[in-house]
Amino acid sequence: MSSVSKNISDIYSKFIPPKQQWSPVDTALYKPTTFFTDYKKVQELLFPAIKHSFTHHYKNNTLYNSLCKNNDITPEKIKTKDDINKIPLLPDTFFKDYPDDQNFLKWLSTIYTGTLPTPKLQSPNPSHDEIIEALNRLKVNIMFTSGTSGKFSFIPRDSTSWSRLNYNAIHSVVELMNYDYNDTILLLIEKDNFRKLLAQETGIAYKLLWVFTKTLSARLRKTDEQLKSIFSIAKTF
Repeated sequence: MSSVSKNISDIYSKFIPPKQQWSPVDTALYKPTTFFTDYKKVQELLFPAIKHSFTHHYKNNTLYNSLCKNNDITPEKIKTKDDINKIPLLPDTFFKDYPDDQNFLKWLSTIYTGTLPTPKLQSPNPSHDEIIEALNRLKVNIMFTSGTSGKFSFIPRDSTSWSRLNYNAIHSVVELMNYDYNDTILLLIEKDNFRKLLAQETGIAYKLLWVFTKTLSARLRKTDEQLKSIFSIAKTF
């Protein structure tokens, strides 16, 4: 196994929980070695995963539970793949309908599945950023869009959901690009997401710092040699 291949495997392992703790969602996500070439096998795991996820949010999210009851849908009514379309969905605009004052935290706790941890806030009227940073320290990740529509969307995720999301993103990119571990690839990432990645993956941060330092030193040496050559030539005039 090449060093790059081992690095990818090491990154995967950070997100995968012990197998004895797997739910149907984890089985569908972590069991397939590939998502697309084993598409039929993945599809067989998909329905149990969707039903498990629906049941989890139905039982642990008061707001979503009310929505389901208003639509007369319970987990018991989701029996086959044909029933999936019956599961109520929240429109994307729902996640943009938040207050701009200190009630933002209360709004997050309303849409969060489970019990949102209570963060320690320094200000009596904290900003969105302060609340998000405080929740991050409690391993609650608040995902948000770029706000191209004019307003951000905020979606809180617990550490388990965040790990699944990271694993899925990395695994999908590698497979979609038919990635050869010995290849070099270029990925574009937004500045804020890049900072979060470096904060969470210190190994990547140290490696990038080392490459940056090594490259900068080489360029400085080259520049120094070029300057010496220029001054040497100048002395002849």
